[in-house]
Amino acid sequence: MRRQFRRDILITTPPPKPKPKPRSKKNPEKKSLKLRILFSDWIREAGEAYSVEDLASSADVHVKTAKKYLQGFPPAEERIGLVALYFANLMSYSHGYLWRQIRDTLDDWRMGEESNL
Repeated sequence: MRRQFRRDILITTPPPKPKPKPRSKKNPEKKSLKLRILFSDWIREAGEAYSVEDLASSADVHVKTAKKYLQGFPPAEERIGLVALYFANLMSYSHGYLWRQIRDTLDDWRMGEESNL
């Protein structure tokens, strides 16, 4: 003989849907204004020899990533030298000098000294 089934414990309505996670706002602290100015000066000095595709191929990144570098997002540590080497070939500066300029700009940005622009 079967035992009786209790229908009063069954769920009659579906459970509520979870609330969607809030979208994160883009953090302006992730961009460096001085780095963007530095790269725009270098592009201006390089003239027509510059192209984003060449920068991306020499730094071994996608074109979209190279564009982010130029917008002020800091390059990865291993890419800083490659970006400096690309611009050193276009301009009459040494690779070490341009590398040091990028490093100093990033160090200032990381220490929070960029607010005096």
